[in-house]
Amino acid sequence: MPSLRHAFGAPALVVATVIALLTGAMTTPAAAAVPAPRPTVSTTQDAATVSWPAVKGADRYAVCLVRNVGDSSCTEGFFTTKTSHTFTKLTPVAGTDYLVHVRAYDGSASAASPRVAIDLRPAAPKVSVSTGTDTAAVSWTAIPDADRYAVCLVRSLAQTSCTEGFFTTKTSHTFTKLTPVDGTDYHVHVRAYVGKASAASPRTPIELTLKPEAPTGLKHAVKSSSATITWKAAKNATSYDVCVMTFVKATACEQVTPRTTGTTATLTGLSPNLGTDYVYMVRAYRGDARADSARARFDLPVGDVAWITFESSTPTSLTLIWKAATNAETYVVDVSTKKDFSSGVRTQQVAGTRTTFTGLAPGVRYYARTRGDNAPVKGAVRGVTTRILPTSDVDVRVVTYNLCGQDKCRSSSGIGSWKSRKSRAAAAVLGTGASVISTQESGDKDTNFGSVLPGFRRAAYISAKSLFYKTSVYNLNRSGTLTLDADRRRYAVWAELVEKSSGTPFIVVDPHLEPYKGKTNDDRRYAQTRRMLSLVGALNTRDLPVVYAGDVNSNKNNAKYAGGYDGVRKAFLAADHVDSFDRARAADNGDRADGHAYNVLFNSSNQGQVVPIKNGDHVDAIYTTPDVTSRTWKVVVDLASANRYRTPFASDHNPLTAYLGIPGQTQKP
Repeated sequence: MPSLRHAFGAPALVVATVIALLTGAMTTPAAAAVPAPRPTVSTTQDAATVSWPAVKGADRYAVCLVRNVGDSSCTEGFFTTKTSHTFTKLTPVAGTDYLVHVRAYDGSASAASPRVAIDLRPAAPKVSVSTGTDTAAVSWTAIPDADRYAVCLVRSLAQTSCTEGFFTTKTSHTFTKLTPVDGTDYHVHVRAYVGKASAASPRTPIELTLKPEAPTGLKHAVKSSSATITWKAAKNATSYDVCVMTFVKATACEQVTPRTTGTTATLTGLSPNLGTDYVYMVRAYRGDARADSARARFDLPVGDVAWITFESSTPTSLTLIWKAATNAETYVVDVSTKKDFSSGVRTQQVAGTRTTFTGLAPGVRYYARTRGDNAPVKGAVRGVTTRILPTSDVDVRVVTYNLCGQDKCRSSSGIGSWKSRKSRAAAAVLGTGASVISTQESGDKDTNFGSVLPGFRRAAYISAKSLFYKTSVYNLNRSGTLTLDADRRRYAVWAELVEKSSGTPFIVVDPHLEPYKGKTNDDRRYAQTRRMLSLVGALNTRDLPVVYAGDVNSNKNNAKYAGGYDGVRKAFLAADHVDSFDRARAADNGDRADGHAYNVLFNSSNQGQVVPIKNGDHVDAIYTTPDVTSRTWKVVVDLASANRYRTPFASDHNPLTAYLGIPGQTQKP
């Protein structure tokens, strides 16, 4: 473009010429009028493009750029034949930055446009956005000399009006209560104003932070000291952790697992706590947003009790101890008299590994079991232990009495009919104070001795042998019959009784052995006694004390016959049994020669003779196992005078009674 400098040859001349041309100060020959140009301006931050429509007939244009309205010279000026020009390297100032006008020439004729203001465009703000689930914090760079900013929030790029818009002098703003949509949630742009000039930032997208949904499907697999937690992936979640507490209503986490992008976490080093062991929730995250699952809880499993045993016992109590089980807070301990614990169960819940049950029944077998409890989780029962409680010593008065019932006694003996003497026989045995009554020749239907024994019950009967016990004193555990010699029809009955107050059990046997003298019969009695001892030994599996009270038809007098002997005594002594008579007689009783044996010389068989036979032969006997003590032994005689029996007789035998000490049972497996 030819410059005014080139056209006029010198700088001073150029400036003067342009000013004159633009201001019309130069005298020019009269010429036809030329229309004035109509320039327009577009700007950037440091440039301004001036353009104008071509003026008809114009052969050139003079363009002049000035800073101020009052400037008389061009900051930059030139001639051009073009219809636009761009000024560069411009700088803004307060107020209007520049003014420009254009004069069109047609020969010597010219016309100038009005001065047009140039305001350089400010820099566009640089916008940044940070979002929450329903908020967007928008900030932008400060623009020099900017006097305000216009902030415009829109839903979509096609939107021409602001969803929310305002002016501000600040450089940040937070939009609230925003809602997400499919696709981009919002766009925002900021326009900076410097005077009338402005520049807008590009539209910046806003994506709200998605709030994760709460995790569901929580599961836990628990071991003795650890737990693996799993859950279903939560929508919109990017990570998870597990908040662990030991109190159902806790408001703060006591343990938090490391963040994970997976759906599994493992807790270790766990131990039981009172009540529920652990409460947990899974927390889902997306950015700063969090959603918590419902709370779940678990208790650690309880290990097995390795063993339980009896530490000690008394007749009415037992003490148990056991090995501690893993994670057991307490223990549930049961005792029962039933092996399967189907009934009669007593239960205790204790914190330690030792407990005592009281108020139990002596001599009874108890079963015990335990299992750990970490409420509500209970361990398995892995073993049962059993013991029979010990019992205390107890005294028992036993009487044996051959009733000669069923009218077996011959009239020549001076013994009346059974009907006439039944009540006297009852008075005789009841007068002894005995609680166990062993009778022989006491028929079932004919004699029916039990009908005159109030408070007694028959424990067993066979072949005229009846065994009675006092029901207020004893419980009948079991009873039965023994066949001692089938060919000779020799039998015995027996009963296992349990003394109620002490729980002490013992066995009473009621035999009636072979009668008559002579070696053959002695051999039979010996064999029958051995058979009886063998049978009782087989049924006495608990090794209980045994009392044999009956008519044995044997004594020292048997030895007076050829080859004769006391076969019954021989068999009993060989089996380490004792005659209660021997023990009572040997017991110290001061100066009394017979100790605690009474009416020793009276035969136990009176044979219906009014004058007592006193040779000390006793066909009735009470033998016992060696653990039974004999406190007293007595032949019960009913005398009218020192040497005469009272008549009529109740039987051809005298009752034989012994006051025995039955030992208590020790604790037994």
